[in-house]
Amino acid sequence: MIRRVLYLLLCLMMLPCVESIADDEAVHARSLCAEIERYVDGVVDYTDTTCLPSPGGKEHTLAFIILAQQPIFSVEASKKAWLMVVVGAIGKVVANHKPYDVSEMYVGDVNLVKNRKAFWLPGSVTKGPLKNVQDGLITLDEFYAHIQREMKEKKMPQSPQGGA
Repeated sequence: MIRRVLYLLLCLMMLPCVESIADDEAVHARSLCAEIERYVDGVVDYTDTTCLPSPGGKEHTLAFIILAQQPIFSVEASKKAWLMVVVGAIGKVVANHKPYDVSEMYVGDVNLVKNRKAFWLPGSVTKGPLKNVQDGLITLDEFYAHIQREMKEKKMPQSPQGGA
C-alpha cells in the first residue's frame, strides 16, 4: 500500500515529462530498477528502497525515482549512507547495461513525500564523481559533498482536486 501511495505522489511531480516508454524498453527499465533495488537493499538494511523508471527525454535515457520506505532523511548518517549507495547503484547498474544512460533522478523518503517534497539530482553524479571514488581520486566524504551540492529540493505539485 505504501509503495502505491509513494509511487502516485512522486508520479505527480513527474507529469510534465512523462511520455510512454516503448514496451521492450519499459521491461528493460523495470529490470534495471529491480537490480538497483536489490543492490541498495543488500547494502542498506535499515530501509527498503523502491525504484521507478521514467523516460529521460532522449532515446535510451532514463530518469529514476528512488524512495526509501523509512524516514532516512531525518538522520544525517542514514541519509548520507543511503544516498551514496543509491548513486553508486544507479551508476554501476546503468554502466553495465549499455546503451542506457541516466538523465536525472528524484530521491526521497516517506516523510518527504508526505510533505510533498523530493530531491532532484542530475544523472552526471552517477558518472565522473563516482569514477573518481573508485579510482581513489576523491574520498567518500568528498563524494557525498558533491552529491549535496548537486541536490535540489523540489516541491510536488498539488493535484487538480487539491488532495494528494
